[in-house]
Amino acid sequence: MKKAYLGTLTPLRGLAAIWVVIYHFDEVTSFAGLPHLISRESSMILGKGYLWVDFFFILSGFVITHVYADKFKVFGLDTITSFIKARFARLYPLHLLLLFLHLIFFGSLLVLAPKTASDFGFLFPQDGFWLHLVFGETFGNPNGLSWNMPAWSIGAEWWTYLIMVPVFVWLFKKRNLTLAALSIVGVTLLVLIPGWHDKGNMDTTWEFGLFRCISEFSIGILVYQAFKSRIGRGFFQKDAVGVGLLTMVVACMHYGVEDIFTVGVFAFVILSLAYNKGMLNRLATYRAPQFFGDISFSLYMFQALWLYGYWMGIQYWMSTHPGEAPGTMMLLMLMIFMLIGNSLSAWLSFRFFEQPARIWIRSISFKQIRSRLSYARR
Repeated sequence: MKKAYLGTLTPLRGLAAIWVVIYHFDEVTSFAGLPHLISRESSMILGKGYLWVDFFFILSGFVITHVYADKFKVFGLDTITSFIKARFARLYPLHLLLLFLHLIFFGSLLVLAPKTASDFGFLFPQDGFWLHLVFGETFGNPNGLSWNMPAWSIGAEWWTYLIMVPVFVWLFKKRNLTLAALSIVGVTLLVLIPGWHDKGNMDTTWEFGLFRCISEFSIGILVYQAFKSRIGRGFFQKDAVGVGLLTMVVACMHYGVEDIFTVGVFAFVILSLAYNKGMLNRLATYRAPQFFGDISFSLYMFQALWLYGYWMGIQYWMSTHPGEAPGTMMLLMLMIFMLIGNSLSAWLSFRFFEQPARIWIRSISFKQIRSRLSYARR
């Protein structure tokens, strides 16, 4: 039986992707030696933008459990292979496309702008390419963030999917024990991660990004169990509660409160909006919010190409205009231009590559693959 579509959650993916892109734009601006668009002393509203990746991880745990968990009631090889194939079809085609687009981008720089290629070569290490090819960029990558930088989180999701297969099985055999274990793992990692690296927050990527994903994916599973059991439904389904929780997220980010608290609020936001059937649900079904939710994966994955172009362009402009730093208004216009370009490329990708590739891979059975491999060996 096909699960109900939770349309209220779809626009949140778009919001999260756009916020992460703006956060990275602001970070790259500072890398180029320019001030942040909004000073960190006055507000952390952009500085805490990395937390929307944590939102993605929680939402992923919630949605994956909603769609797939019941299928593990009938446990067998077909169940596992079907799940793995579906998640591979979702992640890998776009990941591979972006990796090769970055290869073409860097190759073009080597030919057309060798000095720029030399200055930014640290972003494109040769051994890093092979790590990205096998989702290995989340296992303590010695090169740090490289190639398609956001892809570390996609690698973290992939390995988390594989780790969670036995969890979905145990949910039906040892439900209470499994939920208790998820609670311990999720909360313990959430508390420990900020102390594992110099930043002292949840903004860890290639170092401990896998643990970050496991923690928050586990929380997402727990939130879904609360949703399925209708815990707090009468309270959380109210529009006022949903708006209040979203406002609390913005306030937490603005004032720079501890990341753990904001992550906790994210969990309640997802629960509230999953329950909601009122005004927020109606707003979420409008075409624009659904559109940005649909293209959110491509929007997230294409951002690095646009950000690299912006970074290189700003560095070149500053080197040829010494003492003439671009003003805030110019930077805002560049950001808007980049968001429009990123959205357009994301739509094209979603429409003509991401969706068709996913459908094609999911249509291929493992029996067909074995048959073709056997034929190729003849």
